[in-house]
Amino acid sequence: MAAWGYGLLGPAEVRIDGRAVPLPSARQRLVLTMLLVDFNRVVPVGRLIDELWETALPADPRGALRTQVSRLRRALGPAAGDLATVEGGYCLTVQRGQLDATRFEDTLAEAARASGEQALKLVDEALALWRGPAVGEFADRSFALATAARLNERRVVATERRAELLLTAGLAGEAVVTLQVLLAEHPEREQARGLFMQALYRAGRHTEALSSFRSWRRYLAEELGLDPSPALQRIEQDILRHTASAPDTRGEVVNRTPTLPVPVTSFVGRDEDLAAVTGLLGQARLVTLHGPGGVGKTRLALEVAARTGGSYPDGVCFCDLAAMSEPHAVVRALATAAGLSERAFRRLDDQLVEHLAGRHLLLVLDNCEHVAQAAAILAERLLKQTRNVTLLATSRERLEVDGEHVWQVRPLPVSGLGAPAVRLFLDRARAAAPAAASASERASRWTAAR
Repeated sequence: MAAWGYGLLGPAEVRIDGRAVPLPSARQRLVLTMLLVDFNRVVPVGRLIDELWETALPADPRGALRTQVSRLRRALGPAAGDLATVEGGYCLTVQRGQLDATRFEDTLAEAARASGEQALKLVDEALALWRGPAVGEFADRSFALATAARLNERRVVATERRAELLLTAGLAGEAVVTLQVLLAEHPEREQARGLFMQALYRAGRHTEALSSFRSWRRYLAEELGLDPSPALQRIEQDILRHTASAPDTRGEVVNRTPTLPVPVTSFVGRDEDLAAVTGLLGQARLVTLHGPGGVGKTRLALEVAARTGGSYPDGVCFCDLAAMSEPHAVVRALATAAGLSERAFRRLDDQLVEHLAGRHLLLVLDNCEHVAQAAAILAERLLKQTRNVTLLATSRERLEVDGEHVWQVRPLPVSGLGAPAVRLFLDRARAAAPAAASASERASRWTAAR
């Protein structure tokens, strides 16, 4: 029985019994690429037609599309059964082990749980799956941008990880070669440059290690008016003192996002809001908690994030914009919250989108009203250029972004001793002055009893 698989780590391809199936038609390759980028999901007929012919539509676009799909099915041979016609579009069913991109990510995840020689072997297996830039000839198409950026970034990070493991194994010479190739393609990677300096030092090439740092520092100063990162400067000092050591390789290939802030107040009277917002997050990728100042938007957002965060593989990232007053500060605040290590040569917002493109997380943007327009622009871009980032915003103003679902957070009811607003007041009073709160509560009960 024939075995088949698919590839996105390079030009899109189908392999049957280990051999690549030739697809001479660019349109068939484009259809296959779109189906693989959205594997196991329906790709609408209209989107396929728009990508295939743009403004030069044939007389019968749907008929022409059916012809292209039929030809692709013939080329797929035994794999043709994976390509189904469904209501409104087409769907390509792919198991994780059949697609090189998911095998790459799964192998890296396994490597993150391993150590030493086993980890290095797994990273090498993952990197060996690559045949060229992700998504190949269609990487610059809008439908493929996020996928290509995510996979290419993970390839670079995996290569840096490989260099770390080589250094730990005492293979400094091989690490030098790996990092030379990486820096030739990505000179802005300060993580790779720091590893390169350490590899040269451990290979006995101390002068070259210092020269690499100084040439980089000179370039940054003359071209960009910047200094090397503090981490690079520390590595230089370690080399000068002959105290440089191998990097710690216990971390994962991808850093996890920071945890949520600890709430300082109790959660009272918002059970219906909690259930409704949690439900909305299952349907939409942008939910805005809207309401006046002090109504409890942030406390509700923290509770929702705490209850749902476990369903996101990369957890929750919390970014407070309350202190922001300049639009440009929004991107930097989120980059810091997301743990992004800024690199030279590229716009920070581009780096941030690329950094988040490979994550599956809940992003909480708190107090957006101070920089509403900038927050809206960033939210819209994240929605369009990432696939698995869900946004939960709090704001006194709606963001007015396509796809935004707004939940109105209203003041808690105040009538009666057991009213949520009264319970919340008493909870806070107990925390501030327990004796006074108890007296107040007794008086309130006595008044209610009368």
